[in-house]
Amino acid sequence: MDNPIDFQFLDEEFATAFNKVYLIIRTHPVTATLYVAGTTNYKEKAISILESSNLGSDAYVFSLRIMQFGKLWNEDSSISQQQDWQIHQEYRKASIDMTVDGEIIPCDCSYPLFSALGTCLNTENEAIEYWYYVTCLEEDNGRQVETCPNCGKTLHDENDEDNEDDEEKSQPIACVGCKNYHGESYNGVDLICAIHPSGYNISSNCPDWR
Repeated sequence: MDNPIDFQFLDEEFATAFNKVYLIIRTHPVTATLYVAGTTNYKEKAISILESSNLGSDAYVFSLRIMQFGKLWNEDSSISQQQDWQIHQEYRKASIDMTVDGEIIPCDCSYPLFSALGTCLNTENEAIEYWYYVTCLEEDNGRQVETCPNCGKTLHDENDEDNEDDEEKSQPIACVGCKNYHGESYNGVDLICAIHPSGYNISSNCPDWR
């Protein structure tokens, strides 16, 4: 009787021949460096590690990726958005330097960017600070970008959403969506609109809402 075929051995032999390695990586929360929970040439073993990693933690999410030809791939053979990004040494140093206003922040896809603090003049010639993003990889660094070079996501100032939320909270209910709303402050006095300078507070249904 012939010896039974060891499919697990064949799987490893095939993977080794094509430099194929299964990686279990942490995909949430994202970090600037790739966090690998386990590697193996066996697909079954990789799935087992993946399942135990996800079951063992409520705070993290792990996913299966394939390392081949120096890149990470999804199981469907499409290129993975997560990669083993090589960050330029200068940006690594700047990120931990307490005297530098900047840090490495990963995009949702895990692509690392250097978030730097800049200053500019507003319409009243007052200096204001703002955060902007710079590419920081070894092969692509020093470019100021507004979208992620990896996934195309629009990058926002960390404080943009907070400022929008604050503005919405301070806006009277009767004024939400109204074209007449002004909401600027002059010498400490708020001008809600030209029709109702102090706002319309009788109800949420302003008769002059447009």
